[in-house]
Amino acid sequence: MFGAKSADEPKVPSAKELLASQFDIGKMTTNLAGNSLIQATISIQGDSSKMKTELEERKVQVRDIINAVLHKTTQADLEKAEGIELLKVNLIGELNKVMLEGKVTNVYISDIVVQ
Repeated sequence: MFGAKSADEPKVPSAKELLASQFDIGKMTTNLAGNSLIQATISIQGDSSKMKTELEERKVQVRDIINAVLHKTTQADLEKAEGIELLKVNLIGELNKVMLEGKVTNVYISDIVVQ
């Protein structure tokens, strides 16, 4: 039938389901490698509500990991076409190294300013 999903297709989570496993870090301002500064609002998507709880409990550690990744990133890295996506991949990889209750599945970066 047209428009029907097959059993093989992954279920797309609803906005409510996403919100239940999303943790807002909030606005962060820090130095990039070199003499640049970044300000961005960051949210982290986990794979479960348990993951959201763990992110909340590890907030200081999570912010420290984000800062460490940003301190290794240059303004030129972010200006490349794939720059923000590579930053997200790096953040997901580093955050998943310390998570015990699940996995980080996405990082959302909004209101980004680099100077």
